[in-house]
Amino acid sequence: MINGSPEDYGNVVVVGVYDASDGEKTVGTVVNIISKDGYGGDIQLAVGVDTENRVTGVAILSINETAGLGMNAERDLVPQYPGKNGRLKVTKDGGEIEAISGATITSRAVTNAVSAALYIAEVK
Repeated sequence: MINGSPEDYGNVVVVGVYDASDGEKTVGTVVNIISKDGYGGDIQLAVGVDTENRVTGVAILSINETAGLGMNAERDLVPQYPGKNGRLKVTKDGGEIEAISGATITSRAVTNAVSAALYIAEVK
């Protein structure tokens, strides 16, 4: 169960919420979301969530962070999310998602957007 409200997840904008299906059966939700809290600007993600409200995958659709730091989000952050649920936080905030060294703002922006997507998938 995710507590809070959308405002608890930073400055995010939900672009779309879609059912994911396998034939006739709904197997989850895909949330297309933008974090406006990135260091270099907006970060757009697609977040897959299963029917048990666990992350199945994250795709970074658009990002413009610092080369060699925040631009490593796809490599360093994305693999950490599958299987997670609830309100996610980066390690510097007492959470379980390991922040990218030197790119804490990016790490928080992406993690908050994934958390917001989990919240949206749960309350839709």
